Amino acid sequence: MRKYKLIMLYVASFAIISNIYAHSIKIFAAKRGDKISGYVYSPGGIRIKNSTISVYENTKLITKIKTDLKGTFNYKFTKAANYRFVYSEDGHFVEYNVKVPAARKKNKIDPEADNDNQLFEIKEQLDKMENTMRIRDIIGAIGYIFGLAGLVILLKKKNS
Repeated sequence: MRKYKLIMLYVASFAIISNIYAHSIKIFAAKRGDKISGYVYSPGGIRIKNSTISVYENTKLITKIKTDLKGTFNYKFTKAANYRFVYSEDGHFVEYNVKVPAARKKNKIDPEADNDNQLFEIKEQLDKMENTMRIRDIIGAIGYIFGLAGLVILLKKKNS
């Protein structure tokens, strides 16, 4: 009977952890030329299609945009400001801030350099790395579960 309870605790812990992880939604966005491009996604990189994104300039709501069939969105900004992109559907709320600085002079070394696209790609790679489940995450979760199981066993031994 004890073994059965421990197995059930172990299975329930995994169900709770995977359920929490499965319900997280994220936004990624970055400046690209004269627009801000991004996408809404869930863990594993699954893009959320046809979702509504509220766009705020500083603190003022200026428009609502929709993601396309690939889950991406584009917003053409008109001035330097702090832009906030907010997704709030189905009980989820997530936001992402993009600061558009004032225009500056062209790069003297390479005036044709497309720094915005390079930065977009780097930020996108960093975001993917941050949101990827790694083997250390899995081992850590298993260790956490075994620690909880050990705590339960210790408390049961104390009580008996």
